[in-house]
Amino acid sequence: MISLSTSDDGVVQPLSLARPQLNKGSSSEGSTTSTVPATKAILNRVGYTLEISHGVLVEMAEHRKELEKKTKPILDTLRSYQDLPPDKALAALAIEDKKRQYAAAEKYLEDVLQSALSTTE
Repeated sequence: MISLSTSDDGVVQPLSLARPQLNKGSSSEGSTTSTVPATKAILNRVGYTLEISHGVLVEMAEHRKELEKKTKPILDTLRSYQDLPPDKALAALAIEDKKRQYAAAEKYLEDVLQSALSTTE
């Protein structure tokens, strides 16, 4: 934990850089047993439970990798379908509309050519 102080001129300065100490240098059983409840209290405050351990986290990571391997081909297949039109019926309507526009343009071209031929005769 860092303690801060403000000097008269308004500058914030660190007073000390203190960390909780776990009775270093003393290996007597009494000092160890007094730090165990304090350490357990700290772990409880941060949300540690007995179900969370290194072994469990490693298992979960391996399980996650297996799931990613299984889902990757499925996701790749789904991505390939994203390029398709959203609805087959809408795509069919759009095609029919383009066919009508083409037929109208072709008829107009025939009319223009017919009128050009009739004026030259």
